[in-house]
This record gives sequence, structure tokens and C-alpha cells, in this order.
Amino acid sequence: MAEVPLREVRARHIGQLVSVRGVVTRCSEVKPLLQIATYTCEDCGFEIYQRITQRVYIPLHQCPNCAKSTGRGQLTQQTRGCKFVKFQDMRIQENAAQVPIGHVPRTLHVHIQGELTRHCTPGDNITVHGVFLPLANEGFQAIKSGLVAETYLYAMHIVQHKKKYSEFNPNEDMASKIEKFIEGMQRCK
Repeated sequence: MAEVPLREVRARHIGQLVSVRGVVTRCSEVKPLLQIATYTCEDCGFEIYQRITQRVYIPLHQCPNCAKSTGRGQLTQQTRGCKFVKFQDMRIQENAAQVPIGHVPRTLHVHIQGELTRHCTPGDNITVHGVFLPLANEGFQAIKSGLVAETYLYAMHIVQHKKKYSEFNPNEDMASKIEKFIEGMQRCK
């Protein structure tokens, strides 16, 4: 898949898999994201599971088991039974070489889940492969923005281009040059 310059990611890419290269400018801390909410009825002990597919959800309050007979079963959310996934929000900025002279660099929000979290730090040069999606506003923001929605990239795969020093393995030629340099520095002292 060919990389799309960050500046050229547009509305036509919504819902499509895109590859974008950039520099990480901000990473949030890793937080738990609710995927499945678990409830227990206070009257009959019935357990109910609610799959969460959006950023906001309406918690269940009425037990469907008790609603048929007595109609008064109240549900209590059980945090221990809920399923959470690791979530991190990251912002990437286009590389300086891609920015036209006199323009401001563009940025893009990236949502990372699961095992992809904690792989990047600010300053890393990365390529993100993911699905470009709209982010619907809620509440007052929805009224204020109208039909306009924010966008983000849901990360599927991240490739780091800068290696860390701990991962650096020089070849024989490079190792000999490094050793000669160290010997020269020691002689100068």
C-alpha cells in the first residue's frame, strides 16, 4: 500500500485503509477503554452483558428478566466483570520535508488500541497503517458543529523508522570504524 502524504488525506479517504508517515508530537497515557459492560440485577441476581461500540453509551437500568414478572429489577454495573482494552491517543505531524515553504505542518489524531499501545514516544518517525474515520461530536459540541465531524486514524499497524540505540547492530566495517574512533579519542586525552 502506497503512503498518502498527511496533507492529502481528505474526506474521500473516510472508511478506507490508508498509510500515513509522520512524526509523533504527542502521546496520551494508556487508559482502559470499556468494551463490554457487565450488570447484575439486585433482585434476581441475573447477569447482563452490554457490548459497547461507540464512544458514549447509555447504561442499562432495568433487568429484562424481572421486567417480565415484577417489573422492578434494578441493575448495578459490576466493574470486575467488565472487559476493558488498552487505549492511547496519539497525534502525528507531517515531516518537515513534506511541508511546502511558508505553510504550517498538518497534524492527525491516531487512536491506538490493544498491543499497539506504548510503542511510540514523541519524536519517533513512524508510518501508521489504519482506517480513516469520522468522530461524531456529542452534546453541545454536536449542536455547535452541525454536520462537521472531527476525523482520526484507527491504527492497525505501526512501523517505526528510527531505531533506538539499544537496537543498533553495526556491521563489521562500522564496528572497526567505531573502534578506531574510540582509540583516536583516547590518544587525544
